[in-house]
Amino acid sequence: MKRWLVASVAVTTLCVGIAWAQVGLTPSPLQPVPNGLNVSVLRPTAVNIKWVVTGGTPGARGLSTVGHFVTGTPTAGTIGTAGDRIGANCIAGSNANVSNVGTLNSSVAMTIGANGVGRAVETLIIPASVSQRVLQNKQAVFFYCRTFAGTGTASTAANVVTCKQGSSAYANFSIARVELFFENRRHETTVPVGTPNLKVYADVAYNGSGLLRAVWEVAEAQYSGAAAGTVSALPSTFTNPNVPSQSPQLNNFRTLHVINRFLGFGDRVLLTLPGTPPLPTSAPGAYDVNLRFIEPAVPFAIPVARYFVEGRDHPRRIATIGVQVPADGARLAPRPFDFRWEGVPNVSTYRIDVYPTESTSLPSFPGLVGSPSASPTSDASAFNRGPREGPGAPGAVSALIPAQMTSFTLRPSQLAKLAPGASYAWRIRGLDAQGNIVAESAMRQFTLEAR
Repeated sequence: MKRWLVASVAVTTLCVGIAWAQVGLTPSPLQPVPNGLNVSVLRPTAVNIKWVVTGGTPGARGLSTVGHFVTGTPTAGTIGTAGDRIGANCIAGSNANVSNVGTLNSSVAMTIGANGVGRAVETLIIPASVSQRVLQNKQAVFFYCRTFAGTGTASTAANVVTCKQGSSAYANFSIARVELFFENRRHETTVPVGTPNLKVYADVAYNGSGLLRAVWEVAEAQYSGAAAGTVSALPSTFTNPNVPSQSPQLNNFRTLHVINRFLGFGDRVLLTLPGTPPLPTSAPGAYDVNLRFIEPAVPFAIPVARYFVEGRDHPRRIATIGVQVPADGARLAPRPFDFRWEGVPNVSTYRIDVYPTESTSLPSFPGLVGSPSASPTSDASAFNRGPREGPGAPGAVSALIPAQMTSFTLRPSQLAKLAPGASYAWRIRGLDAQGNIVAESAMRQFTLEAR
């Protein structure tokens, strides 16, 4: 009970102190809507702020080029109105009244109407790093400041949005992160033409609780315009078709499914595109799937999920396997060593092949200059033969590895087939369930050092 009373007194003192600082002050001509936010300490918080100026000069253009996150008392000081004091403190960054904990270099503009009123909408992302910095300073509240120049108001058009910190459940309803993927847990997949029930998922991290409105949509990749990711539309209440930054981008996406779902207090939800209508797989080509958020606003780009539909007569796509170790041309001690590579989708089994390097040059004859041995990392014809099979194939090593593994260590019995001082070529291939090669690495060479 004593702890609760102490905490209550502290909070009351804080609130009274802030209110006292504004007693007798003329309000700023700039007002934010909303003027207070609940912010997550653990992840970014996104929200739309509507800035409204009154008493401006008709036709004037107000511009704010930077936003400031500060702790302290932005209205403290001895000069003019609340707007004058906030503007002076925030521009200063850190002084006796405020401490700067972050800066947002983005511009927000407005035009003052005939009635002296100007409006602008800012989609604000408050980084988790700002909240954590405030927490490290042992503060529970911080402020986001904006100053608009050129509005023609009698006093400085500056004001703050009060940000109170808490858990993700406590914060304002906002989307913090979105990841789209297919059943292979990747944002790309390849399927045969006519594949039924192709699934796509969205892992959504969010703050607070509220009504989620979003749209699953699909477009042919060449027409989607989503090469750099798709920015979701702003809420309809703030959409202005005459302002490009507040208008949904034009695109060729086709709506598949509309989501209207209430999300309770939590932090993550997995969304799935229903089977009807399905993702199109009837025609070969590349397709982009997007989850467009209508509400709450998502001010960051969401990378689309892309899938490729291959026709029956389409040549099989061979993916590239990235190799980590050993490096090409490495010299290795004659003891068990590792091969490591990067996993790729649609592989059921990996196969590693190690075999002696061979010369593919013509035999030398007296009077003729023999060509040098072909490089094992550039002569594709030599490697297409693969490791030699059967009796009389000294040094050939081949092994199958489960798809869940991306490394392989030579066993002593396999290492015994390799001659110290000799050079070997190797590569890793990915096989599907039918044994077809669907991925392969570049050819690499290593030399086993002499004992």
